[in-house]
Formats: sequence, C-alpha cells, structure tokens
Amino acid sequence: MTFQLSSNGSEGNYADLFSNIISSPIEAILVQGLFLLLTIAIVSGGIKGGIEKASTWMMPLLFIFFIVLVIRSLTLDGAMDGVKFMFVPDWSYLNAKTFLKALGQAFFSLSIGIAVMITYALYLPKTEKIGNSAINVASIIVLFRYLQV
Repeated sequence: MTFQLSSNGSEGNYADLFSNIISSPIEAILVQGLFLLLTIAIVSGGIKGGIEKASTWMMPLLFIFFIVLVIRSLTLDGAMDGVKFMFVPDWSYLNAKTFLKALGQAFFSLSIGIAVMITYALYLPKTEKIGNSAINVASIIVLFRYLQV
C-alpha cells in the first residue's frame, strides 16, 4: 500500500490522483475499513472512555498538522503574495452588500457558537460563570472570522 503525501511537481493534477486512487479499489477499501475500525473502537468506548480519550491526543495532533501545513505553505513560491492578499485589505470591496454578507455570516457563526456552548456546558463545573464562557466563545468566533477575511 502506498500513500502519496506530496504532488511530486504535479500540482493541480487531480484527475490523475483520482484515477490512481480508483485504479486500486482494494487499497481504497482497506483504508476505508481501517478508518471504520478506528471509528468503531473510539465510539464503542463511550463518551469518557472513547471520544474524550481520543480527543486528548487527536486535538493536539490536529494542531501540529495545522502548524506543519502553515510552515509548508509559507515555503511555496508566491506564498508572500498570498499572505499579502489575506492581510492587506482591498477597500474597494467595502460597500453595503459586504456589510449584509458579513451580518449573515455573523448570525451563522453565532448559531454554531451557541450550539457548541450548549454541548460543552455539560462538562462545566457548577462554579463556572456562564457569562465568562460566552464572552470567550464570542471572542474566539470574532477572532477566527477576522482571520478568515
């Protein structure tokens, strides 16, 4: 079984990548089966013994993958053009339609934030102040929305 972790110079050639994946159905089925077995093992452990335990190592691993991805992307050709595009605003797009779209995005983000707050409220101790948690969640949502302009 081989896994392609880099494009080897064929950036954007997704048709070939897809063809290579479907040309070996046994490999695809084995990888899918491995994923399903891992999922079954985690879920069968229950909330505390399965999902929480898996999250304690999966979330830091996800953060490490994110950092590696950021570092790798910054080493590519034209990376600074992308950084400039992301962080230097183009004020010509600032109009009433932009504010309407931003308002819609804010309502969507806050609804997700509220759902997450309700879900994780089960794990809060009785002494926790909900107002502080609400401010933290709202601040994080605003921060991520600002970074995803």
